[in-house]
Formats: sequence, structure tokens, C-alpha cells
Amino acid sequence: MAKQLIDLETHFAVYTAHHTHPVNSMAHSLFVWPIVFSIFMLLHLTPPIIKFPVLEQLDLAFVLATVYCVTYMLLDRRAGFLASILCLFCLISSGSLVNRLGFPLSLKVALALQLFCTTGPVIGHGAFEKQAPATGYLPHVFLMEPFFIFLEALHKLFNYEPYPCFYANVNKKIESNLKQWQTTKLVKMS
Repeated sequence: MAKQLIDLETHFAVYTAHHTHPVNSMAHSLFVWPIVFSIFMLLHLTPPIIKFPVLEQLDLAFVLATVYCVTYMLLDRRAGFLASILCLFCLISSGSLVNRLGFPLSLKVALALQLFCTTGPVIGHGAFEKQAPATGYLPHVFLMEPFFIFLEALHKLFNYEPYPCFYANVNKKIESNLKQWQTTKLVKMS
């Protein structure tokens, strides 16, 4: 299980194969990190798990941010470190916003943000990719997708690769996956 979680090439290839249309890819780039932000907002609204005298409280948002950061660091140290900083920024700023707005308004803002930002990628999949979003493994999608989007941005902006030939290997896996999906689609149709 741990090996499958850390196999960045395979998971990134599957993600990239499901996001080939530029409009869908842009929708994900614009909306996935705000979805993470709104999830943190919602989790800040839950009661604390444990109260500590020094940390004041340990809430579910902190636990989720820790899971994100550890996972991202396991996937790739350099990009994972930068993605962890972005994740911690979302955690701290969402907590600050919740404290400033109060419970009722924070709940409305977080739910509206969830609804608005989730609609973009869903429309992107339906209208441009002509396939439903991958919901079969939803926890995996919510955990890995923000990192994959961050990794794509690093590659497009700075030509970053976790290691040499990473994108060449990913492209080979994408081609193999697409051929396999087309074969299974043809078998199902006949």
C-alpha cells in the first residue's frame, strides 16, 4: 500500500490522462486549491479533538494539513516542501478567516466556495473531457490532486521534474493507459 501511494509516476500518469483538455486542466488549476482552502474552513468549524495548554486546540484542519504535508514530502522532497508551504498557508489563512467571520458566516462562505469551485472541474470533465470525474477513489483524489496541479505548475513555469526523465516516463504510461482504455471501450461496445 505504501509503495502504491509513493509511486508518483503511475498516479501522475493516471491523473494527467484524465485531464487532457486545456480548459478542463485550467479549471482544475484555478479551483482545486480554493477547494482545499474551503475544506480547511469547514474543518476549523468543527470542535477541537484535543485541547492543549500550549497549542490551545488540535482541530481536524490541522490533522488534515499534516496528512497533506507528510504525503507531499513523501512524493517529492522539493516540490512536496513547496506544496506543504502552500498547504500551511491555506490552513493558517482559513483559520484566520473563520475567526474573523464567525461561525454562521464562515459556514456560508465555505459552502458557497465549495459549490462554486467544485462546479468548474465537474463541468470541465463533462463538457470537455466527455467523461465523469473520477469519484471511485475520492479520498485519493482530494489528497493527490492538489499536489499534481502544483507539480504541473512547477513544470510549466520552471520546467521542473522530480527526477530526470520523469515526464518522459509519465508520457509512456499515459499512452499505454489510453491504448488500454480504448481497447476495453471497444470490447464493451461489441
